[in-house]
Amino acid sequence: METLVEKKKYTYEEYLQLEKQTDARYEFWNGEIFAMAGGTKNHNEIAGNIHFYLRDNFRPKGCRIFAEGVKLELQKNQYYVYPDVLLTCDPTDNDEYFVTSPTLLVEVLSPGTEAYDRSVKLAQYRKIKSLRYYLLVSQSLPFVEIFARTNENELFTYDVAEGMEAIIQMPALNFALSLGKIYEYIEFQSL
Repeated sequence: METLVEKKKYTYEEYLQLEKQTDARYEFWNGEIFAMAGGTKNHNEIAGNIHFYLRDNFRPKGCRIFAEGVKLELQKNQYYVYPDVLLTCDPTDNDEYFVTSPTLLVEVLSPGTEAYDRSVKLAQYRKIKSLRYYLLVSQSLPFVEIFARTNENELFTYDVAEGMEAIIQMPALNFALSLGKIYEYIEFQSL
């Protein structure tokens, strides 16, 4: 994540105005604005694959699925991020610009954001009472890390799914997702 060149504190209203005036996406935290960098083709396709399979399963159930272009409100008027994919099944989650009650969050890991996704975002996401699953998805090999809420507290379990035949079980959502579907049509770069 890259900070804008001009260092100044922005109000929430200025942040919203900036986003309306440009085609760029910015994350917002405590008055600071961070430009979102473009991703790789694999990053985009992986997020698209996940979005597609979630949409086919959850949209008929009244849930909404968004990929990359919808903000998540972590702290009202203070902290907004753009997860790569998010799922909300809360009928009151109907703001035009952001989601407040996600059930599932997905971040496709990039070298520039991986540490942030694993630390700061994980710490913030764990505070969301509605969240049941947080997936960290590699774009360089078929490997997904799964954080699953075990109860109504902040306690999450950690598991991994590895290889194209692996299946991610999400019993709280009555859903399973294969890595074969996540990585469909992806060509991995040799290391």
